[in-house]
Amino acid sequence: MAAVRLEKAVALDGSDENRVLLAAAALRVQLRLPPADRDWSVVDKLLAAAKPNQAPATKLKAWKLSLLKAEELYRKTDGKTDREAGLKAALQELRNAERERRPPAWKT
Repeated sequence: MAAVRLEKAVALDGSDENRVLLAAAALRVQLRLPPADRDWSVVDKLLAAAKPNQAPATKLKAWKLSLLKAEELYRKTDGKTDREAGLKAALQELRNAERERRPPAWKT
């Protein structure tokens, strides 16, 4: 029900924030399915379409996107033998996000 409302919101206002919310809902829908029945293409498409503004006021939105991408990378390996690859990909996504979004004072 919530996913249907979010799809309508994206149709009316295709903002990145709405795409990120819809991607989160789509990810949750996939996680309710058995691993063999999951189709990550909708989540992939929504995450690829979201391009958060990098202005300081919207950094949190960029972090939301990175966290969702990392979770998806990890969850894609549920029920598979190579879970370590998913974990490594998720950790790399988080490291890249941290490096890109550090406040200038933290950069060395």
